[in-house]
Amino acid sequence: MIFISIIKGIIVGVITAFVVPFICINGLSGLYGGLYNVFGSRWTYIAYLIAIIPTFGYVGFYFSKKSTLSNRHRWKVSAISVFIISIIANSVGLLIGYILVLGSLETVNVEEVVPFMLLLGTLLLPITIPLGKFI
Repeated sequence: MIFISIIKGIIVGVITAFVVPFICINGLSGLYGGLYNVFGSRWTYIAYLIAIIPTFGYVGFYFSKKSTLSNRHRWKVSAISVFIISIIANSVGLLIGYILVLGSLETVNVEEVVPFMLLLGTLLLPITIPLGKFI
């Protein structure tokens, strides 16, 4: 039963990893004046896949262990999950983007980029936690 819950979490994670960047890219491009590229950059989807699939697999495992959860506990799980996803997606996505644009990480100061992504993930928590609870 636990294995099935983990697989369900991974399936939901794969679906979410394709839907969330699609919505974000199209929403932002709509704000900037039009849809020029419907599917966006491929590295965005890769970054979200790397971040969301293991997190949702673990959340599926966690929810299989608990029979009932209070609303407060669900908010805590949502906050922790979204924080982990935002940190991993931001840092991995930025590094993948640098590799695709520059060709390597030789000219990137990785020691300063990764703490900035931690700060960005923390600052975006008021926006991402309600979205994570919705998902």
